[in-house]
Amino acid sequence: PDLVAHEAGFRFAVDPTAGHKTGFYLDQRNARRAVEHWATDRRVLNVFSYTGAFSVIAAARGAQSVLSIDSSGPALEAAARAEARIAEQLAGRTIRKVVVAHGRLVNIVVG
Repeated sequence: PDLVAHEAGFRFAVDPTAGHKTGFYLDQRNARRAVEHWATDRRVLNVFSYTGAFSVIAAARGAQSVLSIDSSGPALEAAARAEARIAEQLAGRTIRKVVVAHGRLVNIVVG
């Protein structure tokens, strides 16, 4: 995608032609900002993670672990790209990604 959302020092790809709406929910800005303040040293579960913005922010702000769950493989691929863009800020922490289809766990990818 040609569009990039800049928020809290992070860059998130935005593709308004595919996926859900713009691919980056602006109405969640305050919630993402809250994650910045409480993620340090915590275990974070991001259900319906979509592009992984909450996961990326939590990991970069020092979460012990982050688990992202979504029913969309392409959404989690976008989340992995967002994670790769901030790899140096993760200081060795990884974000585990889980794909769920129809309520059943079908695949786990450790990044």
